[in-house]
Amino acid sequence: MGISYEKMYEIHYYECDKNLNCTLESIMNFLGDVGNKHAESLNVGMDYLTERNITWVFYKYNIKVNRYPEYEEKIRVKTVAEEFKKFYALRSYEIYDEKNIKIVEGSALFLLIDIVKRRAIKITDDQYKAYNVDKGSTGKNLIGRLERLEKVKNNEYVSNFKVRYSDIDFNKHVNNVKYVQWFMDSVPQEIREEYELKEIDILFEHECYYNDEIKCVCEIHKNEDNLLVLSNIQDKDGKELTVFVSKWQ
Repeated sequence: MGISYEKMYEIHYYECDKNLNCTLESIMNFLGDVGNKHAESLNVGMDYLTERNITWVFYKYNIKVNRYPEYEEKIRVKTVAEEFKKFYALRSYEIYDEKNIKIVEGSALFLLIDIVKRRAIKITDDQYKAYNVDKGSTGKNLIGRLERLEKVKNNEYVSNFKVRYSDIDFNKHVNNVKYVQWFMDSVPQEIREEYELKEIDILFEHECYYNDEIKCVCEIHKNEDNLLVLSNIQDKDGKELTVFVSKWQ
């Protein structure tokens, strides 16, 4: 396990839903931000990456929510670089409330990408050194997260979107949080009203870019008081871009 980093945040009005609870998208922005601040603190942040024409991109995400933070609540977000193995990096996250109770936990798999060639490269020695990650690690925890996700078989609900200029991030593609926003906007209103998302797995398979036309399809399975929502985002030719498996209560 490598070096950890933590940062305090306050939940603002614009980060909340209509019930003044922090949205999943805002939680993901906190996780992304604390990871960036971690890298900057170790001198392997944006300038370092830009100079070398490389960048980190999300490949897979898991987030479990015990409780959503509320408006004006102060939270502590902690992250640690757990393991590196060849092309993959595993980072873990925890969010604590003001009583030091863990309310959110998650993990993310990243790929280190050559920006020019748009392909993954092996994680460099200076990254191992900066994050104090053992290069001799077996990558057991990381490898266990590489399994595929269950996919949609029936397109019960379909929503269409078009990529806007504001959806594009520093990596010149749609930001990872935007995919989650599309997914959440595609879940039927009655589900959003009656249930709360408690866990989500996300697999980012392919990029999409400005002006692309995409659609989000959902399939819902009810089990007593719980829901399993399967979803994916496709381009106009039907190529799968992102896969979601979410549990609601």
